[in-house]
Amino acid sequence: MQGIDIDKEGILKQAVESFVHQTLLEAYADEKGMTVTQTEIDDSLEEMTLAYGMSNKEELLSFLKEQGAGDVEDINKLLALELKINKLISSYGDEIDVTEKEIKGLYDEYVEYMQNADQEMPAYEEVQVELHNKLLQNKAMPLLLAKLEELEKDAVIEVFISAEEIEV
Repeated sequence: MQGIDIDKEGILKQAVESFVHQTLLEAYADEKGMTVTQTEIDDSLEEMTLAYGMSNKEELLSFLKEQGAGDVEDINKLLALELKINKLISSYGDEIDVTEKEIKGLYDEYVEYMQNADQEMPAYEEVQVELHNKLLQNKAMPLLLAKLEELEKDAVIEVFISAEEIEV
């Protein structure tokens, strides 16, 4: 049986970058006064429960734990971070214009996609807000990434682990 070459240096670089980005964005969100309540986390878990087709939150949490997401506390922390980042993205809403024409254009794309998949698209009015938010998120992402670059440039980052220390 042949082994697989694993790029430990690449894995370490990705893990460190991901951790640094999350930490910088969370600190920036905190600096901007963005908070996440337990109710928001619970609502997010409820949405995920439905999206994954699970019967209840406990089943979802068990599934996520099996997938390596950690225990309930770890999952809550991950969701809180995700929700804070979403709030950061939404905070760019004043700087970004999303036009009705863009929303209708995206809707038409989805309609065509759904027709090709032999599925029915909900009425425009039912998904208009979701489509607006999707476009807002797409337009805000470059602004957030630029801010992240700025934060990263100003940060003092030290890494105290080497690829040789990683066991696979």
